[in-house]
Amino acid sequence: MENYVSDVQKLKTIIADDSFDPKIRIEAIKALGKVGTNEAMQELLNIIANDKANILDRKEAWKQVGKVLKF
Repeated sequence: MENYVSDVQKLKTIIADDSFDPKIRIEAIKALGKVGTNEAMQELLNIIANDKANILDRKEAWKQVGKVLKF
């Protein structure tokens, strides 16, 4: 479990850093969706709710939430 927490923290750092290429941020969001922990889901929802986040990041986070919730 501790491994997942550190992985989620690393992914959150990549996603929040606008200096990373958008493709890398999208891949980090997809990876967050695959983690499947509560913390990962909460971060995906935070991305969706952040109106200052990149629109492509928000759309990908929404897709990942849909996959996790199976809708």
